[in-house]
Amino acid sequence: MWAKPCEIHSKSAPNACFNSLSDLFNICLHDNKTLTQLCMCVEGAMQRIQVLHPTMPVLGPNEITSLGYTLEMLDDKLSTMAMLHALPCNEYSSFISSVLMLSALTKDADLEAFCNEKVQHCAVEDKAAAAGHNFTCYL
Repeated sequence: MWAKPCEIHSKSAPNACFNSLSDLFNICLHDNKTLTQLCMCVEGAMQRIQVLHPTMPVLGPNEITSLGYTLEMLDDKLSTMAMLHALPCNEYSSFISSVLMLSALTKDADLEAFCNEKVQHCAVEDKAAAAGHNFTCYL
């Protein structure tokens, strides 16, 4: 009964998870803040991330049990985040937005999107190079 509402609600989770991780890594100590306030900001960011951790239901003999968030899942999220954060925002902002709208924000999905983007960039560069050639008519 609750599977469909959970599925619909979780479609926005990849983007929210990415933004939460980004917020965590962008926290810095400002001149008007204390170390205690910095720690509280980090703790708050971690709580927002932990709420978004997916659970993987596993059918047991009598009931559903839940496995936790694994290190492999964390590694996947961190590599995805690193790939997107490495891109220059002014040149790739629309690409980053389109990747963040994917229903599954995984490393494999990102690699596929990066390959597609590279193919499109190469095609545009080839067209631009072809348009730059001067043609001479000998009629």
